[in-house]
Amino acid sequence: MKLWLTGSIWYNMLNNATRQFIKKHLSDDIHKLALQSRSLNIQDVDIPFALDQIRLRKKSKYKIPSWYTNDNIIYPSSVSLE
Repeated sequence: MKLWLTGSIWYNMLNNATRQFIKKHLSDDIHKLALQSRSLNIQDVDIPFALDQIRLRKKSKYKIPSWYTNDNIIYPSSVSLE
């Protein structure tokens, strides 16, 4: 089953706050962001999931550029982009 495809029901299950957080912080350092996330008082954002998506999107930027440019892809945490 390909959960990361465009139009996937899994993508539609994400709330807007998490989607916006991922877009907004895509260029941020995820380690710093993880430490700051507690003090940002962010509600309705699945921080661990969002940080994982940011990390995987950054990996895909040079390895699979077509995935990186597609905002509708959700990366499974077990995907190997090495």
